[in-house]
This record gives sequence, structure tokens and C-alpha cells, in this order.
Amino acid sequence: MKGLRHVFFMAKGLIGRTFPIERKLLPVFTLFLILFCASCSSAWDEILEEEEEGMEANLTVRTRASGETKLVYPIQIYAYDAGSGELVNEQTIESASDKLSMTLPDGDYHLVALAGMDDYVLTDKMNYDGQIQIGEKAPEEALIQGQAQVSVDGRQTTTEIIMSYQVACVDLILHEIPSEVTDVSVTLSPLHTALSLNGEYASDGNGKVTLTASPSGTTGIWKVPRVYLFGSEGDQTILTITLYEDDEKTVFGHTLKQPLQPGIPYSINGSYLGGFSLDGELLLEDWADVVSLRFDFGTSGPEDSDEEPEDDPDDDEHPSRPSLADIPEPGDIYDGFVVGAVVSEDGDEAELLLVSLSLWVDVASAYNEDHPDEASDYASDYIEQGIGGWTIPTKEEAKLLSEAFAGMNDMDRCNQSLQELSGDSWIASTEEDGNGDLIRYLCAEGTYSYVIGKSGSQSKAGKTRTYFLRLVRRMSITIE
Repeated sequence: MKGLRHVFFMAKGLIGRTFPIERKLLPVFTLFLILFCASCSSAWDEILEEEEEGMEANLTVRTRASGETKLVYPIQIYAYDAGSGELVNEQTIESASDKLSMTLPDGDYHLVALAGMDDYVLTDKMNYDGQIQIGEKAPEEALIQGQAQVSVDGRQTTTEIIMSYQVACVDLILHEIPSEVTDVSVTLSPLHTALSLNGEYASDGNGKVTLTASPSGTTGIWKVPRVYLFGSEGDQTILTITLYEDDEKTVFGHTLKQPLQPGIPYSINGSYLGGFSLDGELLLEDWADVVSLRFDFGTSGPEDSDEEPEDDPDDDEHPSRPSLADIPEPGDIYDGFVVGAVVSEDGDEAELLLVSLSLWVDVASAYNEDHPDEASDYASDYIEQGIGGWTIPTKEEAKLLSEAFAGMNDMDRCNQSLQELSGDSWIASTEEDGNGDLIRYLCAEGTYSYVIGKSGSQSKAGKTRTYFLRLVRRMSITIE
């Protein structure tokens, strides 16, 4: 065998070892490799099929508000299987900086976002037919809800949920309450009692809420704390006001010929005049111009009775728009707001300019290099009695305010109304601010300034000095 040369091939073993193969054994080894690779391919296909059957994908959820709705946190997100209605996943967005991402198997889903849930109860979060109900007390926070439908197919998916108010906001102030009265309650009915996760309202026919009014600190004025309700069941709302004097009580009532509707704030002012006259205003979605309503009730309502009042047959004679015997004057309180000026009168129509209860000091102008948006930011964020849409006065509106309150007596009269509503008083432009400059108020988107409490012209705002700011809002009314 001397001189015989054996040719070896080096092959890599399956276990990582290297070993020699003689040339005559090569066909056998090649057949082995072919069979082994075919077996591996089959096994790999089975693994892929198993992964595809249970494939999951990430779903990114973003929430935003509709109109002027202000989002509150935390926001709870629920994902329900569209077929079975069962809860598949849930997560929480703790702040505005959080971006929620949840993992879901392939399929179709109902997404539900909820915020402001402190005073509400979700009866069964495990199923899409669960309901949101009011808790043990009348809610002091607005319920915000949004929904979306989404399909997950193994790819990264992003969806947006638009959230909006699902409750009506109700403010109620009662005036001229006799000093002998010890307690006051107000009942609203019939109301929806629940909201389904799919956005539909539910009622049991007996929905009502009784609210307790408290003295405001001003003689004769009682206030009901702001509450949020699901809205009226049907096309009308019954208000029942009960006055208690020691062991006696007197009940007054009125049937409103319209429902309380979700997403609308209602500010109701009633005055006791042996009976009650009731003024109500409603603000349409996205804070459109205020429409004021006036109602009279009590003269024909039941007295000394627990029963709700019957419908007044004379109600059809009342107009559906506001009626006032006289136009409010600058400095008057109207429907819980302070009137700054009367913008216009046309027949039985009038437009009022309301002034905000809040007053800001040391505000930069729009020309300030560091804080050019300070005034506009105050305006966009301001809410009064649940109503937004307040603005910096235009030059024309500022002129009306300057003319209305040029004299100290007129300004003092307005300040009395502001103080009655716990607002901030005007400070005359004869006074100096903290920097030694005469006080001036911003207008025209923060580019000009005007004066209050004295005669004077408007002037262009400066870059470095600061100003005072009071916001305004217009209200349309109908007069007799």
C-alpha cells in the first residue's frame, strides 16, 4: 500500500466537529445531506405555520379631543373582540406625553377610550355590552368617551380615537330666596341612567337626580354645585324646586319643552317672586354663541307636595328664545355673567359683550420676543361656567369697554357685579402697575392696548413692558 495516496475531503459535522471522508464514501454522504435538508425544511415550514396562526401585532393608539373638549388624565383604553364582545386587552394613558401601544392578535376590534371616570361606575368591563352608570353622588367631573373600529392583520397599525363629552353640564343659581328658608333642593327628571360602551344611552323610566343648593354668602342667593348628567330621556325636562322652612316645604315646578343634551352646558338662573322665574341658557357644541332661554314656573305648580308638577298648558305660549323687558346695561349681571357693553341692537335682537371674571396682570404683548403667545394662550384655555370661546378684545370691542367704563362710577358699578360673582375687579388706568407704568389693557390679539376708568386712546403695544388682560365673549339675546 506504499505510495497509495488516499484523498480525503474535510466535512463539517452536525455537532460542529470536522472529520475526513474518503472519496468512495462521498455519494453516500451526499444522499444523507439531501435527506437531512428535506427533513429540516419540512420542520421549519411547520414552525412558520404555527407562528402565523398565533401572530400578533402592535397597535398604536392616539387620542385627541373634538372641538374645545379638554382631555383629562388618566385615559383608559379597552380593546374588545368585534365578534365575541370580550375584552382582549386594556391599557392606561397617564399623561399627554404617553403614546399607548398594545399587542393584539389578528382580528377586528372595538376600541373604547374613557376619561373623567372618578364619579362613574363601569358595570362590566369584561364585555362590550357593559354600561357606565353614575356612582353614589351626582358627578362633579365630565365623562369623556371615544370609540374606534380597527382591524389587525399582523402589521404595525396606528389608529386615532376622537373623544368628546358624553354628559350635559348643569349650573343652577337661585336668587331672592327668603331669609326664612333653611334648605333648598332641585330635582331634574326624567333622565338617562346609563351610557353603553357603544355610545347608546339607556333609561329605566325613573331616572332623576336631586341636587342640594347652598347659600352663596350673598343675601338671597343659593347655588347648586356644577353637576354632569347623561341628559334627558325624551323631549322634555321637569325641574322641581323645593323650599324648606323648618317643618314646612313648598314645591315649585316647570316642564322644559326641550331635553338636556350631552355636550351642552346649561346655566340656569331662577328668581323667587312668590313663584319662580327661570332663565336658562344653552351653549351648542364647540361653544357656539349662547342662546338664552326664559321660563316661568311655580304659580300653578303643586304646593306642599312631594309629587312632580304636571305640564303647564300655557307653556306653548312661551317663546323658545330669550325675552327681556329691558336690555342689560354695562356692569349688569345677566345669566351669571357680567355685561361689559351692548354691541348692537336690531329690532328684537341684541348682542352683548360679556367680560371675564378673571383678570391677568404682567402679561406680555404679542411683540414680546420671549412670550409672544402669552395672552392668546390665556384666551384659548379660559373656561367660565363650563363655557369656552373667550377672546382678547378686538380694537372695536376695546373701544366699547373704554367708553362704557370711562368714569369711575361706571367702573365701580361693574366691579360690584364682578365681586358678587367672586371675580377680579377692574383697576383704573390712573393707577401704576408693579413696574411703575400706568395700567393699560391688551386688545387686538395683544398688539394694541386701551384704558379703563379714564378717557384715552388706544396705542400700539410695546415689546418690553407688560399689560393687564381681561377676556370677552359675545352673547346674542332676543328682547321684548
